[in-house]
Amino acid sequence: MKRFIIFVLALFLCFALSSFGIAQTKPAAPEKAKVEAPAPEKAEKPEAKKPEAPKEAEKPKPKTYPGIVGTVESVDSTLLTIKSSKGVLTFDISNAKFKGYKNASEIKVGDKVSATSIKGTMTVQKIAGAKKVKK
Repeated sequence: MKRFIIFVLALFLCFALSSFGIAQTKPAAPEKAKVEAPAPEKAEKPEAKKPEAPKEAEKPKPKTYPGIVGTVESVDSTLLTIKSSKGVLTFDISNAKFKGYKNASEIKVGDKVSATSIKGTMTVQKIAGAKKVKK
């Protein structure tokens, strides 16, 4: 019974507040005086359209990655050392989740990765592989 009363009161409140918006009338549009344009004496040639300068292609914004982004300095079975803009950081990856890698043994020195720790779960995401050196 209480729910029914609350529902009826809510319905009444919605109706009361919306009735002001419904009751408003639209203002009448002012009448426009019709003005006839004089007939053109000679047919005018349309101006030649100037070709628009080609717009420079907008560069796509770089994709942002969560956590620490940097290059891999060293990899061990349980430790990952990343060099980022914040300095050299070492992470424990013994129970980490990997995106772009199957396991920690696939991570190579020079790979660009993103490391994130949420609620104690470490996630390592591959951004780009290491650049190959030409001999």
